[in-house]
Amino acid sequence: MTVMASTTTADTVRLRPWRSGDVDELARAAAHFSPNALAARFGAASTTIPDWYRAHIVEARARGRWNACVAHSGGHIVGWAEYGLDADPGHADIAALVGDRYRGNGLGTRLIKHVAALARSVGVHVLHAQIRVDNHAARKALYAAFPNLRQTELQDGQWHYAVDLPRAPNRPGPIGRGRPDDVTPAPRPPSSSRSRRGTRRGVDASS
Repeated sequence: MTVMASTTTADTVRLRPWRSGDVDELARAAAHFSPNALAARFGAASTTIPDWYRAHIVEARARGRWNACVAHSGGHIVGWAEYGLDADPGHADIAALVGDRYRGNGLGTRLIKHVAALARSVGVHVLHAQIRVDNHAARKALYAAFPNLRQTELQDGQWHYAVDLPRAPNRPGPIGRGRPDDVTPAPRPPSSSRSRRGTRRGVDASS
C-alpha cells in the first residue's frame, strides 16, 4: 500500500516497502542528505551512504533480521526508517534518516510508525533507539511517534530510549520479500563506545 505524505516542497512523497534494488539506489541517494545528517546517522562526516551499511542490509535482510520503509519522491529515495532484530527477537533497534528538504512535516514520524508496526507484526514488543543529545528534531519525531517513549540512559553523548509495543494478537510468519508490508534498520559503525545491549542505534529525522 502506498501512503501519501505532504512536505513543504512541491514534490509528492510516497511511503513504500523496501525493495531489493533499493540497496543500489542508496548509493545514489546521498545527494538528498547533508554531510551533517549523514554524520548524525552513521557516526562520521561523509557525502556518501557507507558501503559497510549497504553490505549490512543485504546480509541482515537475507537472514530475516532487517526491514525498512522508504520515502520515495521523483524516482529517488529521500528517507527511510528501519528496524533490526536484536539477539532477543522480541527487541529491535530502530533508526531513520530523512532528506534535509523533506523535514518538518511529519515524514520522519510517519516512517517510524510504519516500521514500528512492521516490527510488531513479527513479534517485536520493545523498540530501542539512540539519539545524539543535540539532535532535537529527531527526539521530537520519536516522541511524536511514541507518546509512551521512555528515556533509559545518557551514554557517550547519546540519549537511549525504549518503547513498549502492544503484543500482536496473531503473530504472522516471517515477512516475505514480495509482500506489500515488507519494510525494515542498520547498525552504527563499529566503535569501542557501545551501549550495554551491544548495538548502537540512531535516528535523524525531523517530526
